[in-house]
Amino acid sequence: MFLLSYSKPIGVFDSGLGGISVLRALRVLMPSENFVYFADRRNAPYGSRPDIEIIHLTRNGIEYLRRLGCKAAVIACNTATSVAAEILRKEYSSFAIIGLEPAIKPAINKYPDGNVLVLATPVTLNHKKFINLLSSLDGHNVVALAAPKLVTYVEGDTANSSGCLKYLSSLFAEYNCVRFDACVLGCTHFPFAKHTISCALGYSPEFFDGAQGAAHHLRDVLASENMLNKDNKNGYIFWNELYSNGLNRKLLYDKYN
Repeated sequence: MFLLSYSKPIGVFDSGLGGISVLRALRVLMPSENFVYFADRRNAPYGSRPDIEIIHLTRNGIEYLRRLGCKAAVIACNTATSVAAEILRKEYSSFAIIGLEPAIKPAINKYPDGNVLVLATPVTLNHKKFINLLSSLDGHNVVALAAPKLVTYVEGDTANSSGCLKYLSSLFAEYNCVRFDACVLGCTHFPFAKHTISCALGYSPEFFDGAQGAAHHLRDVLASENMLNKDNKNGYIFWNELYSNGLNRKLLYDKYN
């Protein structure tokens, strides 16, 4: 079926379930848009892989969405954004690619004298982009912790399990004497573990993530190109997944709802 350019879908790419937290924000802001959600669960998680593999896998995802006819793509993964987004924007210069950034600045702006916890994958925290951002925040109380296993718990739909609680409690043990005002979720999987994060801390900090920022950025980009969907009805979501762990796209759908 022939689609007008503005009616073409927006591609949302992630290594698995995490990007659904971004898809929700996109749908709230742009309910008329059509979306293709592509989860590369066969190769999840990305957060501990070498850069060259992350670039290769993300390139495959973007190329798939581009060939499918998407008018833009969102890399709904902080790790893939850190490592691959800049490279792929150069390779696909005529194709809008939006990435995810840890929402540290909004957290700092709200709590300039407070304690801010940043949870992310090892790759995101060790990447020069994040290191440069952190160095620019000298004078603020920011603690960055890698939580790679949390991705696995979310992918296995066990983020609310006792095992996940034990893992996070151990991770936070060193900071039991600190009360964090804000928790920046620097991985799109982590919003699905807010309850367990709060339980492990023993209180509920204010959570920040980059989903809304990415959604507003994409809307601005599409508006500038006159590419926002003009149809006055709710758009569709097409679910697509590569998987090898016995789960299927029903879990993606259930997680979204």
